Amino acid sequence: MSAADYQKAALATSPDMAEPATKLTALIHRDDRFSFMHLMHGVLVAVKESSELLDLLYEHIFYDTELDLEEVEKELGDIQWGVTEACSAVGITLGKMMRSNIKKLRKRFPDGFSAADARRQKDKVP
Repeated sequence: MSAADYQKAALATSPDMAEPATKLTALIHRDDRFSFMHLMHGVLVAVKESSELLDLLYEHIFYDTELDLEEVEKELGDIQWGVTEACSAVGITLGKMMRSNIKKLRKRFPDGFSAADARRQKDKVP
């Protein structure tokens, strides 16, 4: 398969962006407490910083570098900063978000973690 053939085949599976673009425009221009740009920024920061943390772990595991726990702590703090901004953008307190997460986890793992419960979630179709 040529690169051009691959690109054509791959792009055939890409969705039409007209409707998502309309939704994005509506989100950006909402007048309530919702701040789409702060939500987007917070999520992007959390993902970017998670990638930096992953890189520290990757280098430790595969390149035998020292795992610098101070750097791990800094990256975790940056991830938390992004989560905090995202929560604030949609009016959710950190406490509410944490309670909601524990509620979901208790439902998912009623007797504590089990591989069977985890597999059941992985196989769950949205």
